[in-house]
Amino acid sequence: GAGDGDEAVYEAFQAVWKAMNVGDLPGFSLVESDCRAILYRFFERLAHIYREYSASNHPHGGAPASMFTMSLAEFWKFCQNSRATTRYLNLAQITLLFTSINSKNRDDPFNPRRAFTLHEFLESIVRLSVMRQAKPHNPEVPLPDCLEEFLTEHVFKHDLFVSNGQIVRERLAESECSEVFVRHSAKLQAIFEAYTSKDNSKEHMGLITFDDWLHMFKAAQLIDSALTITELRQAFVSAQIDEALVDFEADSCRTLIYIEFEEALGRAALLKFAEDDVASDAEKVNEIVTLLIASPVGSGRRLTSWEATRSASARRSRTPANTVRESREGGRGA
Repeated sequence: GAGDGDEAVYEAFQAVWKAMNVGDLPGFSLVESDCRAILYRFFERLAHIYREYSASNHPHGGAPASMFTMSLAEFWKFCQNSRATTRYLNLAQITLLFTSINSKNRDDPFNPRRAFTLHEFLESIVRLSVMRQAKPHNPEVPLPDCLEEFLTEHVFKHDLFVSNGQIVRERLAESECSEVFVRHSAKLQAIFEAYTSKDNSKEHMGLITFDDWLHMFKAAQLIDSALTITELRQAFVSAQIDEALVDFEADSCRTLIYIEFEEALGRAALLKFAEDDVASDAEKVNEIVTLLIASPVGSGRRLTSWEATRSASARRSRTPANTVRESREGGRGA
């Protein structure tokens, strides 16, 4: 129930708070409970932002594990988007902050990349709120006020990831988009079952990992300049963002259940056809679902890598609007 969910989020926050190291900040011992209350109040939003940035800046072929930690480049991007820099705080100092926080956790076996985990990201936010000021050792606006001000006036005010993730989810929940998934549910569920993890691990049974997700799109020959591996990562992570709060660095945040699989497909459609101003969201979703079903993946059998390569053939390039037009004219059924 809702109470169980609240308790799980509270326990997740407690673990993150316990791992943070901010006791050396000026006046912190006097306002520790206030800082803790602020971070707890915004914990889910901050976790959302952390996950979005962690998946946003990866080259093709990057290790899937790197999707769940924040690199220096991703932290820079967050700071730039949040207008964190001031005349007293530049990117060079931000780099030193990143390195300093990481050095305190150099022996953490769960962070071999020396990138930020969630607790390090939250620690950096507390530190940034102080470091942005002219006299960080004696800040004009002390904690906890500077922390709340930094979050509300910078992080949440300027960061597009906070609002865009929910906006996309609301768009995909519209009846027209939902009807696409209902109409094709039997075939989509067969595809989902075929591509659920085959690693024989109990915790992954009935779930799609990122490797499974990527393999499916490769087998369907749907990865191109309009839908890259980077965008598929973004769709994958954003679709299951709310499920990952309980155990943030564990496997729960690296897999999709079926309902999340549908949302991830919808997000992939909106990314693939982002430049199409004619087709509706439902038409874009219908296009990618139809292409997936019409591909070798639609057989409901998981293709091997060799079979996926062998099945590749030239496909006629079509826009969602053209597909809908063909359907209405009897060119092919939806």
